[in-house]
Amino acid sequence: MAFALGLLVNFPAAIAYDKFKPELPKQVSNLLSDVTGSVWNGQATLSEGPLKTQVSWVLSPASFFTNDPTIKLYLTEIGHNLKVELTPQNDANGQVDISGLINSRFVNQQLKTNGIRISSDISVNELQVTVVDRQFSAASGTITWPGGTVGYNYPDVKNIQMPELTGALSVNGGALVIAITQTGKSTGISTLTFKLDGWVGVEVKPEMADLILLPNRRVNRAGNVMEIKRKLF
Repeated sequence: MAFALGLLVNFPAAIAYDKFKPELPKQVSNLLSDVTGSVWNGQATLSEGPLKTQVSWVLSPASFFTNDPTIKLYLTEIGHNLKVELTPQNDANGQVDISGLINSRFVNQQLKTNGIRISSDISVNELQVTVVDRQFSAASGTITWPGGTVGYNYPDVKNIQMPELTGALSVNGGALVIAITQTGKSTGISTLTFKLDGWVGVEVKPEMADLILLPNRRVNRAGNVMEIKRKLF
């Protein structure tokens, strides 16, 4: 029994990862490497282009007997420090808590295919998202960008100075909504929506169009100058 318990507590994360890797989405499995430690307390490397982020996790074996299987994830890099707590109840329900700082280099790696780059890091302020029946059911917290230079390449190369922006989280119709405002003002300037089925939407208001010097501005019935809906996965 002591041997079995020791094996359970120290079961290598690399073996578990190799076992379940074929079942993971390729977007996840292609980014993770160098998995070490145990399934309860381990580390891995998250690679996105030239950027590498160290991911560590902590999960208490006793949590499965106390009905509180909280998984704590820590993503660290120079100027990049996120704490993520996952509390799954089953495969359809759970809660995620996120706080910390996202390095602008990591964000720019995601934005480069659209020719966009930002100059400042992003603060994640006590985000809490709840999922019920595989849909977002509740969300709170804010995301803050302190402002700075934004560059984009369409229709030509531009570098503009942007004010501080705040994104507040909420849920509408099973979708996670981030309503973006200029910090200190109440009028929304843009809205992002996310669904667990992979659909992402962007709505740009005239105030945001003015900030980013969007040409040929036309406002539709919903009060937007641009609407984008795309399935990411």
